[in-house]
Amino acid sequence: MQGESQANFTPVIRNYSGTDYIEDADLKKYEGETTTPLKGVKQFEEADKTVFGFWLFLQPGETKSITLKYKTPLQLSENEYLLTVQKQPGTPDDDFNFAFALPDKKEIIFYYPEMQMKDQQATSETKLVKDLIFGIKFQ
Repeated sequence: MQGESQANFTPVIRNYSGTDYIEDADLKKYEGETTTPLKGVKQFEEADKTVFGFWLFLQPGETKSITLKYKTPLQLSENEYLLTVQKQPGTPDDDFNFAFALPDKKEIIFYYPEMQMKDQQATSETKLVKDLIFGIKFQ
């Protein structure tokens, strides 16, 4: 991960008097169920999806780039692989690169969307302007 902001926050909410902060039990539980695979990155499971979160501080008019590399656990079902990538609402057209290395002695018989094939690997470089689904069938 490159480009994230470093933050050190604890889960709190303002109590009704408006003067002191108290811990929020639900937020504390949520924060306790996350892992930190990299400094500043939180990872957790939600609705059968792996979620990553991190802080990014920007001044008005400022831009920053984030690079996050993630290797998905390989879960093949009947010689097919599906990956759903959900676009973060409110972000512009982010670069997204996909690469899938075929298992030994297998060949691709169908893929979606358009991808490049080279040396037993399917790749795609695109802009993430909406949710994407990558699908590969092989035999």
